[in-house]
Amino acid sequence: MDLFTCIQAHTPFDAAEERHKALMLHYLAHSKEDLFLRPPHAHFTASAMVLSPNCDAILLLHHNIYQSWTWPGGHSDGERDLLHTAKKEVMEETGLKAQHLSRGSLIALDVIPVLAHYKKGAYVANHLHLNLTYSFVADVTAPLHINARENSAVMWVPFNELWEKTKNEPHMQKIYKKGLIKMGII
Repeated sequence: MDLFTCIQAHTPFDAAEERHKALMLHYLAHSKEDLFLRPPHAHFTASAMVLSPNCDAILLLHHNIYQSWTWPGGHSDGERDLLHTAKKEVMEETGLKAQHLSRGSLIALDVIPVLAHYKKGAYVANHLHLNLTYSFVADVTAPLHINARENSAVMWVPFNELWEKTKNEPHMQKIYKKGLIKMGII
C-alpha cells in the first residue's frame, strides 16, 4: 500500500490527529519537493514504540542532540516505506536485530515541530516532521547497543517510570500517551 493510501486509511485518535492526517495528505498531494529527502520545511519521518512482550516496558534511547529520553526513529532518507524506516531506525539505534522485532503496525500520525539546532556542526532550521509511529514488540533478552552518533544510552523503561524519564519533553509525552492509549496499554 502506498503512503497516501496508508495515511488515508488511518483512523485518527482525535481532532488534532485528524488535522495532522489532512496536512500529511495535503503535502503528499501538492508538494513539489521530495518529502522523503529532508526538504527544509517539512519531511516524513518514522518512529517506533517498541514494547516488551508483556507490555509493561518501552524501549527508549537517550538522544544526543536533544539530551532527552525518546523513542527510536528518524528520517526516511528516500525510503517511501515508512514501516521499513521505523524498523531500520530501531535496529540502527538500539542494536536489536530484525528477528527480535514483531508486529509492526501503524498507530499514530503526528506533525511534530522541530526547533532549530546544530547537527554535525551544520545549522538546521526549524521545520516539521510528518511522523508516522509504528508499534513493535521486541525480545527484552536481546542485547542492546548504543549508536554513539545518535544516542548515549538504550534501555527498557517500565511504564511507571516513563513519564519521569521523558519529563524534559512534555510535548512528546502527549504523543507517547496517545500511542499507549491507542494500543490499549493505558
